[in-house]
Amino acid sequence: LWGSLIYAAINVVQQGSTWIDEKDRFHRLACSTIGFAYACKAQLRSNSLQDDGDAPFLIESGILCPE
Repeated sequence: LWGSLIYAAINVVQQGSTWIDEKDRFHRLACSTIGFAYACKAQLRSNSLQDDGDAPFLIESGILCPE
């Protein structure tokens, strides 16, 4: 399950880089996909992003907003 999800996430971002011409929209897709993968990881562990300690990294990287 986890490997299939990561493969699908990589595939989404690769397809997005091919089809989305606007850099801001592509960046949003990539960040949303990364955030989704981290959220799924936390959920599989019955945690939240904050519990796993991934939230500060994702915020500092610009993938998630602190709001």
